[in-house]
Amino acid sequence: MIRALNAGVRHRWWLGIACLVAGGVALVLWDPLGAARAPTASRASEARGRPAPATSRTAPPAVADEQRAQREFALGRWLERHWRARPEYLYLATRRYEQALRHLPEDGSLLRRAQIAEALRSAQDRLDAQHRAALITARKARHYGHSKAERQLLTELLRAIPDHADPRYRTMKRLIPAE
Repeated sequence: MIRALNAGVRHRWWLGIACLVAGGVALVLWDPLGAARAPTASRASEARGRPAPATSRTAPPAVADEQRAQREFALGRWLERHWRARPEYLYLATRRYEQALRHLPEDGSLLRRAQIAEALRSAQDRLDAQHRAALITARKARHYGHSKAERQLLTELLRAIPDHADPRYRTMKRLIPAE
């Protein structure tokens, strides 16, 4: 049938759009009709004036906070693992770790809190190193600046690079002017 429809149509793109619209309308109409035909236990108890029964979706606040902290930590870990070369994603990962620490209950696991704090510290260190490298590259492209203030800033940034950093950054430390 579709082949017969497509055979006589010069531009077939409208048929695809019509199918997508029809499918969307069917999905929108499907759920409300199904929910109206089969009343749930919570609707029946609300109709009788009782509170809805607790379901597996509702959890105590402490458990919900811990689950949210786990989700935030997992998202931060994913961002850091897959996008560590991009400073903006590392920044997002640090924000997720901060959110995870904020949502972790006070009486939660100390090991979990330490794990999230260490991941946050690691991501911040990596982000700082990327910022330093980007600034050094920018300054190098502009011949290390033209003003005394820019040279001083560059010198401070070069001195801030730890000795255990990547060898590319250690070689930049040789560029520190002698005082």
